[in-house]
Order: sequence, then structure tokens, then C-alpha cells
Amino acid sequence: MATKLAAIFSAAMLIIGFLLFSASLALSHRQSVLRLSNELKRIAMTASLNIDGDIHASLRGDAVAEDPRWRDMQRYLSRVREANDLEFDHLYTFHLAADSDPSRLEFAVMLHPEPFPGSIYQVPRKNLELIRGIQRTGKPGNTKIYTDAHGTWVSALAPIFDRQGRMVGLLEADLRVDTNNEAYMAAMTSTMLPIAVLFLLALPVGIGLIFFLSRSVAKPISQFAQLAEYTADSHWDHPIPEMKWPELQRLGGAFERMRLQIKNQVTHLRKFNQELEREVDARTHELEIAQENLKHQTARQLEYHKSHDDLTGLGNRLLFVDKLAVASAKAALDETTGAVVVLDIDRFQHFNDSLGSQNADRLLQEVGNRLRSSVKGTDTVSRIDGDEFALVLSNLSHENDAAKIAGRLAKVLSRPFLVEGMEVHVTASIGIAVFPVDAQSPDLISSYAETAMRRVKREGGNGYKFFTHTMNAESVKRLALETAMRKSLVERQFILYFQPQVSIATGRIVGAEALIRWYHPELGLISPGQFIPLAEETGLIVPMGKWILEEVIRQVLIWKKAGLPPLVVAVNLSARQFSQRDLVPSIRAQLAEVDLSPFRLELEITESIAMGNVESTIDTLSELREMGLLVAIDDFGTGYSSLSYLKRFQLDKLKIDKSFVDDLPGNQEDTAIAIAVINIGHALGLTVIAEGVENEEQLSFLRRNGCDEFQGYYFSRPLPAEEFTELMLGTRQEASKSA
Repeated sequence: MATKLAAIFSAAMLIIGFLLFSASLALSHRQSVLRLSNELKRIAMTASLNIDGDIHASLRGDAVAEDPRWRDMQRYLSRVREANDLEFDHLYTFHLAADSDPSRLEFAVMLHPEPFPGSIYQVPRKNLELIRGIQRTGKPGNTKIYTDAHGTWVSALAPIFDRQGRMVGLLEADLRVDTNNEAYMAAMTSTMLPIAVLFLLALPVGIGLIFFLSRSVAKPISQFAQLAEYTADSHWDHPIPEMKWPELQRLGGAFERMRLQIKNQVTHLRKFNQELEREVDARTHELEIAQENLKHQTARQLEYHKSHDDLTGLGNRLLFVDKLAVASAKAALDETTGAVVVLDIDRFQHFNDSLGSQNADRLLQEVGNRLRSSVKGTDTVSRIDGDEFALVLSNLSHENDAAKIAGRLAKVLSRPFLVEGMEVHVTASIGIAVFPVDAQSPDLISSYAETAMRRVKREGGNGYKFFTHTMNAESVKRLALETAMRKSLVERQFILYFQPQVSIATGRIVGAEALIRWYHPELGLISPGQFIPLAEETGLIVPMGKWILEEVIRQVLIWKKAGLPPLVVAVNLSARQFSQRDLVPSIRAQLAEVDLSPFRLELEITESIAMGNVESTIDTLSELREMGLLVAIDDFGTGYSSLSYLKRFQLDKLKIDKSFVDDLPGNQEDTAIAIAVINIGHALGLTVIAEGVENEEQLSFLRRNGCDEFQGYYFSRPLPAEEFTELMLGTRQEASKSA
């Protein structure tokens, strides 16, 4: 072992010595070249100072080889070469470039195997910067070591001055710095000889020292290492080898005692490990059982959440469909009666906007609790949509039992709910479908119940209805109408009519209300009363409203270009449109690249829309008015606004609803309401307009009581854009004649 270590250390020492010797050789080469380069620069500088620059400047072209002065200067360079021990190979001079290219110099005088005065010397790129530096400073310089096809070189360049001290040329001396140059080899020998002698002396001493240490130190250490190997389980009783050194003998005795102590501890640890393994096995078994239980519990929870609503804890649509399938199959088999009750909370969006989503969720939870407590435990209550619940009722004695349960549900929900200390009153629209009377398919049963619920919703809510097949026919008709309406939006089958709005004081047209009409290619003219509520219900009112505004902007630009008098053009906004988050950005985008002035756009919203979420309405109307739009409240008097809210809404116009104008001036209540609206509007600084004016008596009453504007069939029905334009042009001509 010791001999092996000695051999390893000796080899390592030889490698390290070789690396050090190589590094010393490289350093010696660098130092030798540096010393020779400096000496070469000194010689070049000395030689250049003894050259007559004026004579040198005159020696140009290849014919100067016959000039005695050229030969005298060549002999001088030969003496310079012979007077030094460097044995440099080339010594020659250049004329400085006469043109702007410093890289092309003309040879003048040279000491070279083949003289070639007048030849052009193409200066290597690496020497250009050196020559420029010599020209700037007037001091000699050295090149770095470079290699070409003839060997490895170092060069020195020095300036040549004329008698006026002007630099007229350069002297270059080239010296080989490789084994072909005795001066270089002498410099290397003087540097490397001491290092080589030191290396040769130190190497055997180091190897001998390594072998001595390996015998006297490494071997005892190797024996001691064997003691550690004997601590293996199969060598507890293996004898300790004899040690020559007393110190190692004492260490061996201590180690023997330590080994005995370790043996006892290992025995104890083995017993402990065996007990621990038995405990771990027992715990592992318990954990496996717990894991299996948890797995089953998780599966049950996942199954529960899969079929139940997280918010209310009621069943969801999946559970509802499953329970309905079972109940309808059982009813058909047992010849019994069941029913599906679909219940939708009326105006839930209003609760969500006014109470906030969290409180609205609490309201849904409480509704679910009341519904669950109002039916039998065998009946199923599910939340199948946001504010829509469905019940599966089984084993009914008679269809009227479903009506009784629906009435009970409505009564339960009519009791006030307490949300955040505030009483909230809830009503619901309830639809009932009986199986197997109405249908046996679970999909049809639930669809029929939803159809009945939507009928109640359209009729104002807060009630219940049984499904009838007449409803189904109407539902199919509405679906066809919805499909046709979607297609018509794409194919642009809708057109706009404009009903004039007239100043009562002057009799002139001051505005127009844009009204949408639908001319279906097969069904003909479809009443707005048919498709507007359906568009609102399906959400198509949003793209429809966007199209209306685009068309109004397009038409206003046409009128403006035609030179029509400025008008205020009113556009109605539906409830769903007004509740869209992107309403203001969308309108801003539509108006961004057009200039409608002096025409103005007016947006009309109903009183009930404005009061849906007061704070949101205030913010939205404020943003719309900041864009230069006018705002009007349509159907004023039919809702429940307060004067304080009207003031905060920052309106421009109030519109008296047609229902209050129809019986003027004969009906006292309508008369009082109309006068009150006019006075309220004027008190708030608003323009008041009456709609639905159809005779002179109505107009006279409005004029007497200070109403500002009117619209209705008495002046003109709604007209297509072309006819409205003709009406405006005719009115303008009549006004011109009157003037």
C-alpha cells in the first residue's frame, strides 16, 4: 500500500514538475524576446539618427542602386549589422508615403539578400497602427511577435529626420526569434540553464523524500485503516494488528475499547429497530385503512358535489334530471301522477344590483331553505340555474295537489326576507307540468314546466300556471320568431322609422325619435310589440340596439350633408342594454370618428330602468352627458321615481307617457298628472315632451299648460328616412315662404 502511494505521489510530482518546467520555458521565451526586442529598438534608433535624412529623401526609384550615396548608406547599414551580436536578418529603410495611403511605402536602402530599391512595401495591417504612432510621436517602436512562412520574427521601427527635423522616412530591423538565431538561443540558454539545473537536482530529492515518508508514515496509517475495516459486522472479534510506533499502539488500544462500546450500542440499536419496524408496520396498516376510508369519503363528497349546488346545498340540474327520470318512470309503472314545478324569482337582477352579489347569494340560500321546508321529504328540490329552482313532486292524488303546493310555495316566499337588517319582499313566477298527463319524457316535462313559468314571467310574474299545449305552440312560434330575428339581424331586414318631435310654441320640427321596424320577406311587417320583448328576453336587444345607433349616426350624417336644419334625434335604450358594462365604451367608440354637430343625439331610458340601480344609473348618465349626449326619461309617471333622484340623474328631458295623454283633457286624473309632470320638469329645468298626441284638443291642453314639445299621429306618423327627409325639406320651404 505504501509503495503504491509512493508511486502515485512520484508520478504526480513528475507531472507537476513537467508543467512547471513548461511554464518556465514559456516565461523564458517571453523574457528573451522582450530583451531582444528592446535591444533591437535601441539599435534601430541609433542607426536612424546617423542617417542623413536629406540624402535619404533623394534616393527614390530603382535607378538609385548606381548612386554612390546609396551605396555609402548601404555600407553604413552593413556596419551597423556587423557591429551588433543580434544577427538580425533584414535592415532597410522606407520613404514615407506621399499619398493618403499610409499602408504603401517605397523601399529606399536595404540590407537584404536581394536589394530592390524603389519597390513598394505593402505594410501589414498589424503594423499600420505602429507606423501611425511613430509618425505622431517621432519615437521608435516594436512589433509584437509574428510568424510567416520564413520563421518567427520581431521587428523594430525608428524614424529618419532631415536636417530641418522633419520625418522623411522609417528604418526597420527584423530579427528571428526561433532556434535559427544564435542570439535568441543564447538568451534562452542564459535564462533556462539555472532552472534546468534546479529541476534536475530537486527531482531525485523529492522522489526520495516521498518514498521515505511513505515507509515511515503511510504504512502505519494504512495499518490503522485496517482497524476501521475490522469494525464490520463479521469482524467484531478480529485481532488488532501489531503497531511499531508506541503512539499508534495506544491509539489501537483506545480503538479496541471504542469498538467494544460500538458493538454494544449496535446490538441495542438492532433491538430498537426491530421494535420500530413492528410499530411502523402497525401504523402503516392503520394509515392504509384511513387512506381507504378517506378515498371512499372523498368519492362520496365528489359525488355529492357533482349532484348538488354548492351555494344552497340543494340538488343541481344533474340530480333534478336523475330524480325526474326515476319519478316519471315509476309514475308510468304505478299509474300515479307527479308534477314538475319550475320557480323563478321575479326581478332577481334588481336584488343582485341593489343588495350586492353576496347578499343576493344569501337571499338564494334562504329561498332554498324555505322551499325545502315546504314539501315532503320524498320530493326533490333543486337549484337548476342562477335564480331558478325546480321541484319533482311524486304520488299526487290529483293535479290540483300541484296547484296547492305552488300556492304554498308562493305564500312561503311572500313573507319578508331579512337581509343585512333590511326587509326584502320576493315574488316568483311558477310553472307546472304534470306527468304522465302532459308528457312522459323527462326532457319534455321539464321543458313544459319552464314554458309555463316563462308565460307567467311575461304576464308580470307573481303567480303560477299549468302547462297547456297551446303554450307549447306559442313557444315553438316564439322560437321560430327568435331564429328569424337572429337571421334578420345578419341580413339587415330591419329598418328605421323617424317620428317628428315638434315645438309647441313654433310648430317646427325640432327632433325625431328613431323607431325600429321589421319587414320580414315572408311574414311581412312584424309589430315591435311582438319582437322587442322577445329580443329583450333573449339578449338580441343588445346587438339590435348597437345597430340602431349605427344607423342613426349614418342617417344624421346624410341629413347634415344634405343641409337639413339641426335636429335632436332620440334613440331608446332597453333595460338589458343599459345594464351592459361596456355600454359607455361602445357608444364612445361609435362616436369617436364622426362629427354630428350641430345635430344632437338623445338617449331615452324608461323610469323603471333608471330606478333599477340608482347609483349605477347616476354614474352611467354622467358619463353619457360628458360625451355631449342628451338624456331623457321615457314613460315618465308610470314608475316610482322620486324628485331627489330626478335631480341627481342630471336629465335633459321628461317624456309624458301616452297613457296620460290619451284621455286629455276629459279625464281629471290624467289632467292632474300631466300638469304635475310639466311643472316638475320645468322646476328641474328640463324640457317636457308629450307623446301620443292625436287631436287638436290634446295639443291645445298641452299648449295652455306650458308643455314644450309633442309627437304623435296628429302631426305625423313614424316615417321612413326618405319620407322624413321630404317632410323636413317641405317644412323648411314653407318656413322660407312665411319669412
